[in-house]
Amino acid sequence: MPNPTRRFFPHRLNANGSFNLICTECHMTVASTRFEMELVHREREHVCDPCRLYQLRENPFTPRQFI
Repeated sequence: MPNPTRRFFPHRLNANGSFNLICTECHMTVASTRFEMELVHREREHVCDPCRLYQLRENPFTPRQFI
């Protein structure tokens, strides 16, 4: 079931000119693209992994790369 709350997706500009889309709910990089406009479509498509959300809530200090 989709999360009814509005999530915020920061766009990060990388040194090589590409953009990353970050989900503030699950802390994952959702997409990486050379054109920022493409990220809007990815925001609508993203669904957080329920297992990851559970792990983050159980131990919010766990480094992202080990989840």
